Amino acid sequence: MTSTRSPLRVGLFVEGSPQEYSRNSIDKPWAVLAARCRARHTIKVYGIDKGQILDLRRDLKPMRKGATRVCSGRPALDIEIDRAFRNDDLDCMIIAFDAAPPNELIPHSCLRAEVLFLLESIGQTKVDGFPKNIREKAKALLLRYKDKIPPRRPEEPTGPLEVIYMKPAFESLLCSDEKAVLRATGHASRPNSWPSFKPKSSDDLMQIMPKATRVAHKDVLGKIGGEYKTRKSAWALRVIEEAIKVPDAEMWKHEIATRLCRLLATATCTSPG
Repeated sequence: MTSTRSPLRVGLFVEGSPQEYSRNSIDKPWAVLAARCRARHTIKVYGIDKGQILDLRRDLKPMRKGATRVCSGRPALDIEIDRAFRNDDLDCMIIAFDAAPPNELIPHSCLRAEVLFLLESIGQTKVDGFPKNIREKAKALLLRYKDKIPPRRPEEPTGPLEVIYMKPAFESLLCSDEKAVLRATGHASRPNSWPSFKPKSSDDLMQIMPKATRVAHKDVLGKIGGEYKTRKSAWALRVIEEAIKVPDAEMWKHEIATRLCRLLATATCTSPG
């Protein structure tokens, strides 16, 4: 199936904090990122959580010792996708999800294993009327990630479904640009108690934004309405907007930003084969 509509309607299904979906505008940071990519498409952002990905396989139990299954309380991702395509008349989609927390339904968490789980689950969905081109592309991408077919060339059209694996999480994009975070927190230079932007572990990286916003200028804290832990999307938007002001900012070299721009630049809605 090929859509001849221009611009295309592209759905960005992005992982974020569930409590923020209604009150903290998770769509705004991603909409700004997409605009910075000069995407010619109409972008619609949908907040998702890890539980919705795990609920694609309700038949499975946690495989790692001591792990408990994450409960979303929201529809499984295939149901969410189906509703979005029906209600918003989407042409194609990109799923951006975090490495952390790891998927407890697979024995070892890494890019390959997490993406294989996602694609295989979407390809096997039982949702009645699920978009055929999305199901077919999931199966085609599955073969690619299993090295059954050659990797995609950079200039090759991406098709109706693509994936961005964010390691360890979306925060890695923000923390790639210390200067943007400094300006966003209202500082021209590093204040006392400023965190190191050279983390030694994923856990260290995930603490950078909470620590940085803790020492933000009081006027900025008042405008945002709180620190990072309670206002993640608002802070993400502020940092991204600061990076936007600098054409060659470090943030634009980060894998999440470069991959998003590359996928949007080559997006099509043609099913494989």
